Amino acid sequence: MLTWIPFLLAGMALGRLDLRAVRGRLVGIGAALGLLGYGTSWLAMNVFGGFERILSLSEQFTPELVRMMLKSNYGVVPTTDPIYLLTAGAHSGTPLEVIGATGVATAVIGLCLLAEPLRGALTPLASVGALALTAYVGHLLVLKALGPDHPAQLLEQQPYVPLVLLVLATLALTTVWRHLLGRGPLEWGLHHLSSGPAKLIRRGGNR
Repeated sequence: MLTWIPFLLAGMALGRLDLRAVRGRLVGIGAALGLLGYGTSWLAMNVFGGFERILSLSEQFTPELVRMMLKSNYGVVPTTDPIYLLTAGAHSGTPLEVIGATGVATAVIGLCLLAEPLRGALTPLASVGALALTAYVGHLLVLKALGPDHPAQLLEQQPYVPLVLLVLATLALTTVWRHLLGRGPLEWGLHHLSSGPAKLIRRGGNR
């Protein structure tokens, strides 16, 4: 959970800003943070011998397999050697990955604000954002329904096919849902769960 705190704090800080007034700076600062996090990791791995160090710790695996394993993790990295803290794979939770991911997210927010005049063309993306929780849980349920072997086989045979299919399906389904029904099912539930206590407090204060 600690690795999520920086994202929470960054989001709270952005929420206190006049985002339209600083959208250009958000892109610049985000890009700089992304370069700092991911760039530092790339240098550590590819220039200063970090990858070779990890290979020496994983002699039973081929270099290609090690590179594949470093691209994505499950929130933690191996604790057998400090060198793993210099990696920045997706969901690794390392300091460099947190810095890089925060930067990319900040830059994306800035770019979305700059693209406001293109609101109509970006309706599918806006729909995914409006139904973000539903879309996230939905893609996990799809992967769960397929089972662990099917996505793995697809990734091995056609690395980008599962990604493209999930993205296109998410864009289409969230756009249709938002147009016909408005708020997503999980967003609806979360809204009522969070606003319910506030309504009770207000009613109690009016007595």
